[in-house]
Amino acid sequence: MKLIFLLSFIYSILMVSCPLDEHHNLERRLEGKIEEFHTRLNEEKFAEIYNDANEELKTRQSEIDFNETLKSVKNKTGVIKKGGWVDLPSDYRRYVRLTVNKNEEKIEYKNILFCETGIGLEKFVFHVNNEKVEMISYELEKVGKKFKFTGKDGKEYVLGKD
Repeated sequence: MKLIFLLSFIYSILMVSCPLDEHHNLERRLEGKIEEFHTRLNEEKFAEIYNDANEELKTRQSEIDFNETLKSVKNKTGVIKKGGWVDLPSDYRRYVRLTVNKNEEKIEYKNILFCETGIGLEKFVFHVNNEKVEMISYELEKVGKKFKFTGKDGKEYVLGKD
């Protein structure tokens, strides 16, 4: 009887921890893709970024147009610094999962970046199919000396200074 209870307890712990491991694994893969994107952007390897993107992006935007967009981003941000994430209130959502089917989903991911010209907010949309992560879209929403946002708690938060 004790053995059955112990095995049931161990099984329930494993079932609860597996989704957490999956969540952390996904977050690490997304952060790795964003770090790779920033490295390539800093090095102006726009063609590599485009070539690794999802077909949905390539259908919507030509390589020439995409490169012009990235050149504009690079001019606005200057060099993007490493380690750009900071702890924000738990109600600030970094990403939203939009499930397509069991093994495939689209994920909208917002990231605060620290760069030569200040602080920015960027938005990625990724296509995740099993272990493969590809960018569908990228948008630099804003860059400035300060970044302000209101949390779901109604409080105003500010990063940076004048």
